Amino acid sequence: MAESLAECRSTDLCINCLDCVPACPAKLLPHYLYHFALADLAEQLEIYRVVDCTACGACSEVCPTGLPLARRIAAARAQIQAAVAASPANPLPPTAAT
Repeated sequence: MAESLAECRSTDLCINCLDCVPACPAKLLPHYLYHFALADLAEQLEIYRVVDCTACGACSEVCPTGLPLARRIAAARAQIQAAVAASPANPLPPTAAT
């Protein structure tokens, strides 16, 4: 898979059929999230709630061009979650003592 939007082949790009939108049980916009992930647009990914993705794969299943939507979105979600967890401005809650 291409590493950035600039490196994408035409076969990596969404045709904007929007089949993925009604397929998403989280009511997200997978076609947007996919392109934001390719372009490393972390702020847009957060605005469009990438962390709410359940990684169910429904978007990829219905994609007529076979884009790896779920895989790319899940990777972007993991990156965002890791950055938030590592940020001193957003410390993780302390673990409960046993």
